[in-house]
Amino acid sequence: MKRFVYFTCMTFLFACTSSPHSNLIALDYEDFGPQVIASELIGMQWWQWQSHGDSRPQKEDIRVIVYKDVPLRLVKEAFPVDQSKLEDYRYIDCQSAYTYLQAKIQEDVLEEVTRQLSTTYQYISDNLCHFTDVKDGNMAKDFGIRNTL
Repeated sequence: MKRFVYFTCMTFLFACTSSPHSNLIALDYEDFGPQVIASELIGMQWWQWQSHGDSRPQKEDIRVIVYKDVPLRLVKEAFPVDQSKLEDYRYIDCQSAYTYLQAKIQEDVLEEVTRQLSTTYQYISDNLCHFTDVKDGNMAKDFGIRNTL
């Protein structure tokens, strides 16, 4: 019975990922800004199984899974960190993504970073979280995002 429940939950999780408004999306680490600000939300931009970064920084393929209405345990089971395959994932719920992105966009420290964060904010809103201030056009108007909702 336990296997049946697990299989059913995993099937539902994967079925949801095929629709444009699924329960999770995968993004790149860079979508949350440079390491200097993104690290407060998703950790440092090196493999999480390493104690520190390389003295010659390299771009590690770190994916960020933003999820909604799915238990974190199932998200981690669907996207497990696997050192042998060099698969590193960070997990963020919609509310944390919203809070982080809204704060960093409002800070508007560098135009290029604000533009990237605004794009990420809009993408997450359109495809997963449906942030109300994007629907109202507030963030879209303030940061030059085209409101498509």
